[in-house]
Amino acid sequence: MTEKDFWDDAEIVFSYTDKQAVDDGILMPVSFGEINLVTDGIVQMFSKKGIFSMDEFNRFMNEAARKLGEQRKRKSDWFYSIQIDKDKYFIAENGSKGFTLMKPEEY
Repeated sequence: MTEKDFWDDAEIVFSYTDKQAVDDGILMPVSFGEINLVTDGIVQMFSKKGIFSMDEFNRFMNEAARKLGEQRKRKSDWFYSIQIDKDKYFIAENGSKGFTLMKPEEY
């Protein structure tokens, strides 16, 4: 006999999909290794006075993807913490077959 999962019969109280978050402007789709979503807070870090720095964003995202790849080689998990330029960021598995990069205060 298999053990029943505690959550099998749990009522879903609230659901908010990745697609809804993208539509609402909370998340932005990207393509950097396994990272396929970033929060608006990450995007805003590269916008100064209405000008977006694509080069800096790409550098940052490539570094985040590289660090995620290194951590995934060491241990398979759904949640990771990385450091870039002395700041801490979280990367969590999402419902869109990838990972979302966020600031700690956005978790």
